[in-house]
Amino acid sequence: MSVELTINGQSFDYPSTGDEDWGPEATDWAVAVSTGLLQKSGGLFQLLAEVDFGNTYGLKSVYYKTGTANPANAGQFRLARADVLSWRNQANDGNLNLSVNASNHLLFNGVQIDAFGAVADTATIDLTLTGATLSADINPSSVDNSFLATMPALRIKGNNTGGSTNPIDLTATQVTAMLNVMVGDSGSGGLKGLVPAPATGDAARFLRGDGTWVAAAGTGDVVGPASSTDFAIARFDGTSGLLLQNSTATLDDSGNVIFPGYLIVNGDTMLQNTLNGVILATSGLLSALTYSQLTAQLDVMVGDSGSGGTKGLVPAPASGDTAANKFLKANATWETIGKSYARTINAQTGTTYTVQLSDGSGAGTNALLTVSNAATCVVTIPANATTAFPVGTQIDILRLGAGEVQVVGAGGVTVNGPNGADRITYQYAMGSLIKTATNTWDFFGEVSGFITATGGTITTDGNFKVHTFTSSGTFQILSGSGTVESLVVGGGGGSGSSAGGGGGAGGGGAGGLKYTTPGSIYGVGSYTVTVGAGGAAASNGSGSAFDAITVLGGGGGATTSVLAQVGGSGGGGASNVGFQTGAAGTVGQGFAGGTGSQVGANASGGGGGSSAVGVNGNTSGVAGNGGAGTSVSITGSAVTYAGGGGGGSGGGTPGTGGTGGGGNGSATMSTSGQNGTANTGGGAGGGGTSSAGSTGGSGIVILRYRFQ
Repeated sequence: MSVELTINGQSFDYPSTGDEDWGPEATDWAVAVSTGLLQKSGGLFQLLAEVDFGNTYGLKSVYYKTGTANPANAGQFRLARADVLSWRNQANDGNLNLSVNASNHLLFNGVQIDAFGAVADTATIDLTLTGATLSADINPSSVDNSFLATMPALRIKGNNTGGSTNPIDLTATQVTAMLNVMVGDSGSGGLKGLVPAPATGDAARFLRGDGTWVAAAGTGDVVGPASSTDFAIARFDGTSGLLLQNSTATLDDSGNVIFPGYLIVNGDTMLQNTLNGVILATSGLLSALTYSQLTAQLDVMVGDSGSGGTKGLVPAPASGDTAANKFLKANATWETIGKSYARTINAQTGTTYTVQLSDGSGAGTNALLTVSNAATCVVTIPANATTAFPVGTQIDILRLGAGEVQVVGAGGVTVNGPNGADRITYQYAMGSLIKTATNTWDFFGEVSGFITATGGTITTDGNFKVHTFTSSGTFQILSGSGTVESLVVGGGGGSGSSAGGGGGAGGGGAGGLKYTTPGSIYGVGSYTVTVGAGGAAASNGSGSAFDAITVLGGGGGATTSVLAQVGGSGGGGASNVGFQTGAAGTVGQGFAGGTGSQVGANASGGGGGSSAVGVNGNTSGVAGNGGAGTSVSITGSAVTYAGGGGGGSGGGTPGTGGTGGGGNGSATMSTSGQNGTANTGGGAGGGGTSSAGSTGGSGIVILRYRFQ
């Protein structure tokens, strides 16, 4: 079976293996191949449709040409816009490309070659001519100074060489050297030109018409007739020089003209203390003007409104301006000098406030912001975008209330204070703010920041830190400053002892107590804390202290042979005669101890407390109770400190210890009273008959300050 093959669009049957009668088919195929395919020897190869060589290979040949020498209709050699015709350069190391750009212009190696439009007279372009023979004509009338090359300052374009050449920029010296010098008159005239240079010493000479520098002839004096009056203004004959008329007006050595009579202008006599002028709306003859008329014609000064003013008469002051000490300002107003010394007060009593422009020094009011509140008031500095205080503005804040005044910046605002200070330290103190940059202020004056401190046992109560010292130590402020509230309690006094056959012993007095609130101002530094120990039997307790705040220990209770002791609070008296009187306390720290009684069951007195005296022993054998202590909430909870010890009894009823750590007394034979409670400063309770004394409670120091 034959196979169908196509050459140049014509189909042929080519015999398959085993076909019969294959001769004609093979012959037709051979003819078609020899005539229809392109041969190495050349010939006609007619395409009936486009030939696609694919994406891998192209067509390579020495040359290509059209089928006819001069075809009537031009053929077409078409490439895609992105295609390039290339030639190798002479060095065979690069291509010379012919291409088309996006604006449909023909480019050779990237340079447009398909069109060179004419340059219009008014066109403004950069004209670049390259190649062997290229030229461009420029209309001279279209070229002005703006098209010429720029010149250095103070130069003239020219040519100072001996031949023709391009112009250069000449200096004044070079130009002057090229110009002719004046030729003086030699009888037939001269020539204009530069002034000839004078010689040394010619400073007093003048240039004469002949071109030389000569000294002036004569003295310059005008010689008048001897008949003229000295210094008088005279009239001379213009021809003969004879004196025609002397005048009464004279010219003095200073050039002043002195008129003993009237000055007559255009035949009019001028009055004294007047000026001649015209005040009519139209031109007219001169007339004598008074000061008032002349002043009315002159302009009044226009004050500076930001862009300057204009000179003129001073504006009239108003009635009372002298008494008000007013002066003329450059804005043409009369204002009092020193008026800013009277400050404008902006009194605030709330707990929050945002400063305004009127609070600043730049407002012209010399303002003062006062804050008065029992609670803390927060003063806010707004951002510059909200309130644009000028840089350099100062705001003064006076704290009048007991509550703190805290200064904070709004979002983006920085407030810098010494050691982080952000509040006014105490009542009646002043802090000042000054704006140093767009959103930056400095805070100074009597100001401080929150305290950061160490020492003792530290607890927190809301916005406050509490430092509790149960033994001696150091309170150290690391940063900030502020008020420190303090409680200082001395060690309680020991109770007395009782010998055999005697009555009860006196209760020990409470340690001295001082509670300072709101406290004093403390800054960075170390402060000593001393905690007093409780007193031994019949002995005083030791004193306690914080910085300069000191208290005494409690007084020891009386024994059957030793009197009660004076202390922060006094010790109680014994029941024995001669030792019954209770001891005094110290003013501001505590109270006296009670007195003992020998009648009945020998009841002793209670020790004094920090807020009440010790109770006396009575004749019924009831010993005195210890004096009450003081309730303080410095830790955040109410706690009572420094109660006196109860008195002892010889068989009756013992005294009860005062609230605040005072020990109870004893009425049992050979039984001591209770010790005072540790770290309360409580006094010890007195013992029964034949008993040993007891020990007072140790003292305590507690400090409290705001930390946030």
